[in-house]
Amino acid sequence: ALTTSGLETYEKGTEETENSSPGNYENLQPHLAEKLDSLLEELVLDYIYRNGGEVDIAKCAEELGISQNDVLSILDVLHDKGKIRIER
Repeated sequence: ALTTSGLETYEKGTEETENSSPGNYENLQPHLAEKLDSLLEELVLDYIYRNGGEVDIAKCAEELGISQNDVLSILDVLHDKGKIRIER
C-alpha cells in the first residue's frame, strides 16, 4: 500500500471510493488506526493555533483533506481530553 499525506491509503489495483474517510480504518491494524487518530488530532490542534483559536469547520476540513464530520468528531475528542474548550 502507498500512503499519501499520512491520511489516505491506496491499495495497488483498487480505487478509493467516495465514502471512504480518514476515520474509516477497517483494513488497518489497531495500533496504526490509533496513530492516525493521534495525527489527525495534532493536525486539527495545529489548525486551531494557526487561526487564533477559532475553527471554520469547512475550511479546516478542506485544508486537512477530511470531512466536516471528521473535524467535528476530532473537536469532540480534543474537548473530552481537555485539550480545547468549545465555545458556541
